[in-house]
Amino acid sequence: MLLDSAKYAVRILSAALATLAVSLLVMSGCSSSKGGGTAPPPSENEFIVVTNQISNNISAYTMSISSGTITPVPGSPFSAQNSAGGLFIDPLGRFVYVTEFGNPGPAGVQAFTIASGTGVLTPVGDGLFAGDSTSSPQSVIEDPSGQFVYTANGGDNGMWAFSINSTTGALTQISGSPYSFNGNGPCISLTMNPAGTFLYLLCTPTSPASQVLGFSVDPSTGALTALPRSPFSVPHDPSELFMHPSGNFLYIADLNNNAIDGYAISANGALSAVPGSPFAGGTEPQTLTVTPSGGFLYSASWQTGDVYGYSIDSTTGALTQLAGAPYNVEPSLTGIAVDQTGQFLLVGDSSSNVVAELPIGLGTGVPGTFTTYQAGTYPFRIAVITLP
Repeated sequence: MLLDSAKYAVRILSAALATLAVSLLVMSGCSSSKGGGTAPPPSENEFIVVTNQISNNISAYTMSISSGTITPVPGSPFSAQNSAGGLFIDPLGRFVYVTEFGNPGPAGVQAFTIASGTGVLTPVGDGLFAGDSTSSPQSVIEDPSGQFVYTANGGDNGMWAFSINSTTGALTQISGSPYSFNGNGPCISLTMNPAGTFLYLLCTPTSPASQVLGFSVDPSTGALTALPRSPFSVPHDPSELFMHPSGNFLYIADLNNNAIDGYAISANGALSAVPGSPFAGGTEPQTLTVTPSGGFLYSASWQTGDVYGYSIDSTTGALTQLAGAPYNVEPSLTGIAVDQTGQFLLVGDSSSNVVAELPIGLGTGVPGTFTTYQAGTYPFRIAVITLP
C-alpha cells in the first residue's frame, strides 16, 4: 500500500521542490521555488535536505561550494512520522517543513529546527501540524516574508494555510484555513511569486481539465483571494508547478503530454501561454527546477531516468533545448534542484536510493558527469539553501 502511495505521489508530484525551488531562487523556496525572508550571507557551504518516502526519514547534507563535495550532517538521516514527501527549507536557515502523506497514520506537516553550524534537525513539538487521516498534503511552500506556510492537499481537494512562530517554527492555521476546492482536486503542487503577492495551486480533477487556481495574498494575514479569471485551464494530468525567479513566468511539468508548459504572468496575476508552448519534455516529466539566475530550466523523468535541459528567453519565457539533451542519469528520477550558486544540479533516484550531483557548464547550462551520494529509501524531494 505504501509503495502504491509513493508511486501515486511521484506521478502527481507533490513537491515540494516545486515547488522546491522559487524560494531558492528568490532568495529565493529556498528549496524549490518558494520564499521566506531575507537570504543569509554567502557561505562556503550549502545545506541540502532530502525526504526519503519509503524509509520515512530525512537526509541532510552540507555541500562545499568550491568543490561540490557532499557530506552527511551528523545524525542524518532524521526520523519523520508518516511518509515524508513535500519539502521546503526556510531561506533564513531556521526551519524545515515536510508534508507527510499519512500512509499509514495521520497526514500533516512536520516542522524541524536547523541547528546553526551543524545542520542537525530537531522536530518542533511532538507531532504533526493539522494532522488528520484524509488531507494527504503533497507540496509545501513558505511565503517570501517568512510569515506563512501553505500546502497543496491531494486527499481533501484543498489547501492548508498557517502562520509561522518565528522563534520556534510552530504552525497555527490562519482564519479561513483549511481552504476547500471541491470539484477542483486533488491539489498537488503550489508556488508563489518572489514578491509574495500571488499564489498558484495546481489541481487535477478527473473532469473537467486540470486547473491552476490563482490567488492574491494578504501580506498581513496570509489570507487568499481568488484572482480574476481564476481558475486557469491547463493540459490534463500535469505533475508540478515551478515559478521563474523573475516572477514573470510559470512552468508546468506536463506529465500526460510529455511536455513543459510555459505561461506568462500579467500584472494582475493572470496566466497566458508563452510563445511556442508547450515544449517537448521527454517521457513523463515529473519535476522541474530553474537556476537562480533564471537562465536555465531542468526537468526529471521518473520513467526514463533522463534530465532535460533548456535555456530560457528572459523576455518571452520561451524554452530552447540545450545541446546534448536529454542527459541520462539514473533510473526512476524523482526530485530535482539547483544549488544557490547555479553550479550544481541535484537529482533524486528512487531506484538506487541515491542523490546524483551534476556540475552545470558555465554559460552553457549543459550538465557534466554525475557523482552519486547515498540517501534513504525512495528519495523523493530535494531542497538546497546557503548556510548562514
